Amino acid sequence: MGGRMFSRAVQNVLQDFRKCRIILSFQRGNPLELEGRVRLLDASILEVEITASPLEVLEEDGLCLIYIEQGESIHRIMGRLSGERGENGQLRFRAVEVASYPQRRRFFRIDAEVYMRYWGTDLDRPTKTVLQNVNLSGSGIRFVSSTPLVVGQTVALEVSLPGGSSPSMECVGRVVRVQDRGKEGQLAALELVEIEQEDQDEIVRFCLAEQRRQLRMKVRVRDAS
Repeated sequence: MGGRMFSRAVQNVLQDFRKCRIILSFQRGNPLELEGRVRLLDASILEVEITASPLEVLEEDGLCLIYIEQGESIHRIMGRLSGERGENGQLRFRAVEVASYPQRRRFFRIDAEVYMRYWGTDLDRPTKTVLQNVNLSGSGIRFVSSTPLVVGQTVALEVSLPGGSSPSMECVGRVVRVQDRGKEGQLAALELVEIEQEDQDEIVRFCLAEQRRQLRMKVRVRDAS
């Protein structure tokens, strides 16, 4: 992997301990988000200080997600337990994947399949729910629409998340961008402007779990090659 994994900007940020958010998966229960501090020890080893449970309760694959804010950017690092500890018991992870994106994205996005239906807020609710490929976050959704939509239009949505705690959630989105896809229809991006807090929290939890599942699959493919 080597130093090429980290940009010079990220290396500079992590010269000393830097405040971060870290998401760990434990053998029992859902992934847990904690606050901590992280620094880069060498080309790929990260040292993390957190007030977490003992190391042995972490999942066997030891994968974690680390988020570091820097100015207008957020750096996301996926790490894997190295099996070593720091002098004061800090966890050590080997970096597997690094990405940066604008701070203005309050919620990171994932590609997923969900059951949904949507309709103009001035129209009747359709009777049919379809399985749809979407790009989803806690603040927006993007999908190919077979129904013509226009920028500024408000659209009601009913979405069912795989494994969600409720059968479906309802919210309202405003169309912020459309792109013609020919016979497929339109690629429409919507900002969620009316959504219950518990529904938004559930979307965020789903995105966290799905992102971690996708990253874990990447690691397994990489290890097998």
